[in-house]
Amino acid sequence: MNNKIEMTITINPLVSPLLYERLSRCTTPRERATVFRSLAEAELREQLMQRTRASQLGSVLSTSAHPKTSRLSAKDASATEGFQTLTTDDAAHLAPKFSVELLNQLAGYLD
Repeated sequence: MNNKIEMTITINPLVSPLLYERLSRCTTPRERATVFRSLAEAELREQLMQRTRASQLGSVLSTSAHPKTSRLSAKDASATEGFQTLTTDDAAHLAPKFSVELLNQLAGYLD
């Protein structure tokens, strides 16, 4: 096995108008292949980053559940899904200086 995948693909402007438009600006088949590979790699990288962010968010939410959010009913939890209430002390372990500065800036509004 030569560790490569050879493909012949057809890009239809009606099915993939953005991809077709981008590839049609290429002047050579080699350039089209390079652009196509770059776009595919970028999309895969983005998907990987989204999964990584989602798993990190999930672990943060499960390990540092805020007392107020832990008492939510199932109906309230589904209404706030995807949102997290943060206070300045929640981020103290991540960036203590930032947390203190934020607390100082918000001091007048916290009353």
